[in-house]
Amino acid sequence: MEKPLDRMRAGVESRIREALVGASLERVTYAITYWELVFLAQHDVTLMAAEILLPDQESPEEESEQAVKVGSLLLRLTNKSRVVAVDVQANGDMIVSFLGGESVRLLAHVPNVDWTWSLRSEEFRFVCDGALE
Repeated sequence: MEKPLDRMRAGVESRIREALVGASLERVTYAITYWELVFLAQHDVTLMAAEILLPDQESPEEESEQAVKVGSLLLRLTNKSRVVAVDVQANGDMIVSFLGGESVRLLAHVPNVDWTWSLRSEEFRFVCDGALE
């Protein structure tokens, strides 16, 4: 039997997919404490994250080294690739996959932060502050 929380989670995932799938990455901003990714879709969508990893990274490396790897990938994708899939995992991590097979993982659990990722458009705002369990 489906639980109310499962239905809510499925609804959130569905809205996130609707907002991002098919959108193109238009702008990348990196500040010491967060990333900001702006996507062009039906409405502009802003995705902010405290930590972004490459899919093969198990945990954050030394911060500047990690930022260079992630930043290099995101800059290569800017204005050149569209989102083809979004997967919000049970632990709250979000994997955003782009045309061409590249993807990034937004962590749901980051020590010493109040929120870990958020998605905002004209129509809605979702904030992840840990697992979506």
